[in-house]
Amino acid sequence: TAYMLAHPGKKLTFMGAELGQWHEWNFASQLDWYLLGNKENQQTQRFFKDINRFYLSQSPLWDIDFSWEGFEWLADDNHNNVVVFVRRDRKGRELIAAVNFSPVGRADYRFGVPPKKTYREVFTTDLPAYGGTGDWRNEGELLTESIPSHGKPCSLCVTIPARCSSRARANGRKRRKPTSRPRCDRTATKQGGENKREERMYRHAACWRPGQPSLRAHGEYGEARRAVWRQVPHH
Repeated sequence: TAYMLAHPGKKLTFMGAELGQWHEWNFASQLDWYLLGNKENQQTQRFFKDINRFYLSQSPLWDIDFSWEGFEWLADDNHNNVVVFVRRDRKGRELIAAVNFSPVGRADYRFGVPPKKTYREVFTTDLPAYGGTGDWRNEGELLTESIPSHGKPCSLCVTIPARCSSRARANGRKRRKPTSRPRCDRTATKQGGENKREERMYRHAACWRPGQPSLRAHGEYGEARRAVWRQVPHH
């Protein structure tokens, strides 16, 4: 669940999973609420409550869900069963997710990160409240080091619990160089408005889907399509 919530895409947790229900869901019956009498099931429900609140509070996890601008692999370690990736929002805020799928905890695990950043652990699934040990924590500020790793000039060294997931939030953002805006050209603006109108017609007629190239991206083909649109009367 922690891996799913950190990964791009919209999420769906089927009813009963938040209780740790082990029986198959039955449409003719209610959920197995009696399970909340068990300590383990209470811990599972507490985990779902907390991680859902955490998900909503962290815009990097949902702001850019369908573009590579919001996601980047940092480590895909099949030897140690560890994956690490970073999520970003439109304002450049970052959240790193490190997931250990193995039954062995990883102490001093190093992976490449963006340079000139500091990080702090903001969520871990190894808390005793969730049934974890609480022994595998990353306390305080995590500093990047000038040690290359995984194709990055800098790296971070952390502790990842067994069969658990940790989240680290970046502090500070890179400064971007200011860009100068081009002067407004009325002719270009008028022509751009005409092109947008034609693109809307093309998208409607061709059952356009997000990700399909627009008319401008078609080059000469786009010019030919626009010429056809100009010749066809539109109502």
